[in-house]
Amino acid sequence: MQFATLDSISLIYVPLIKKDWTLAIYFISLILVVGIALMNLTTAVVVNTALEQAYQDKSLQQEAEKKERKKLLIKLKAIFRRLDDDDSGEGTREEINNIDDSDRKQLEIVMGISDPTEIFDMLDIDKSGSLAIDEFCEGIWQRVTHPGSLEVK
Repeated sequence: MQFATLDSISLIYVPLIKKDWTLAIYFISLILVVGIALMNLTTAVVVNTALEQAYQDKSLQQEAEKKERKKLLIKLKAIFRRLDDDDSGEGTREEINNIDDSDRKQLEIVMGISDPTEIFDMLDIDKSGSLAIDEFCEGIWQRVTHPGSLEVK
């Protein structure tokens, strides 16, 4: 073990080198090779462990995001169904303006915007004047996960 860690190795090679100086080349090359090999192995283990941990962290983060998305989509679909007065499957500007206070507060918490008209304008990217349930849910999800302009996305 002392040889591998280069601890007190001089007790081994000094007497031998005094008898034959050419052994100095052998011992210097051996010390360099063993030292570098051990450092590389140690570094490889540390890097491999860090990569495995990063992969696990990423997997856990993706799983948590899926759960969060699922919960949010359930809430958003319920809000959309209450919003869609005529059961057409599409929400209009008038329908979103008539949203009840509890749904308005939930959308404000999620999106950070209190004005329903502004929410509608932000979500109606194609400017069709109506929002399908998928367009509504996906637009809000995009806003929650990536704050910024939905038009750019």
